[in-house]
This record gives sequence, C-alpha cells and structure tokens, in this order.
Amino acid sequence: MTAVGVIALDREVLLDALCRYAIKNVDFADALLAAESVSMKLSPASFDRDLDKFDDVKRYEPSVG
Repeated sequence: MTAVGVIALDREVLLDALCRYAIKNVDFADALLAAESVSMKLSPASFDRDLDKFDDVKRYEPSVG
C-alpha cells in the first residue's frame, strides 16, 4: 500500500505553512504560498486578499486586461 500525503521539497517551508494555517483563517494553499514567498524573499501576485493576513507577505494585485 502506498502512503498518501504531502511531499515537501523543503521541510522548513512546510512547517511554516502548517503554523500559518493553524494561526490564521486561510486555506492551506494560501498558507503554503505565504511560506514559500517569505522563504524565497519574493512577493506573490494574487487576487486573494487572504495573503494580506500575513504581516511578512507583500501581495501585489495583478492588473486586469
């Protein structure tokens, strides 16, 4: 039987995402994006304002059209 779960390339980023998910009321995907963004020192472009719940993430709103 094969185990089903999450395969993480970076354990620290995954642990950070799990902490963010537990503390804030966001989807896990948003918590993971926030953790990856901080780890890579990048600012994500996203319409999802849930990323604004993280003080250490600077989200850019993409332009439409």
